[in-house]
Amino acid sequence: MTSKEWQEMMKRLPQMIADRRVLFFGTKATMIQVSERVWGKGLLTSGSKMTYTDNYELYAYKPPSPKKPSGKGKTGKKITGGFYPNYSAYKAQQGRADLPFELTGDMRKSWLGGEVASPTEVNPLECVIAMDGRNAQKAEGLAKEKGPFLVFTADERTAQAVNVGNAYRELVLNRL
Repeated sequence: MTSKEWQEMMKRLPQMIADRRVLFFGTKATMIQVSERVWGKGLLTSGSKMTYTDNYELYAYKPPSPKKPSGKGKTGKKITGGFYPNYSAYKAQQGRADLPFELTGDMRKSWLGGEVASPTEVNPLECVIAMDGRNAQKAEGLAKEKGPFLVFTADERTAQAVNVGNAYRELVLNRL
């Protein structure tokens, strides 16, 4: 590549970054990492594990339960919903004992922007991670009770820079 060709490519680089959606793909990779920490491992931003207080009984119904509840009341009598001695027992009956947060996955889907990570592109050089109103309120309430969990850790902030850098390097190296 000649000096003149290199200069021309450098002039086009900002538009190439925008056209190739470098920030979008870097952010998408980071969202997957954060999602695994939060919804896969149940870790708060501090690194501590999400826990529930299991000192209360509850009744559950479908909807909102993802699966049909047990159909038994507190005394074992048949009911349309289900009685559970605590939240952990309810999660186990729903087949989600190992999932640390919510039962339905709605909050995760909202944070990811769908079934797969998809940040919202304000423009090619600006991406945001935005949740719908209902799930944003649920996340805010959960964070107040349990601690922040969707705030990036120091390692995740570093990963974001690395992910964007990798997308940038791929763009530049593919053009050389």
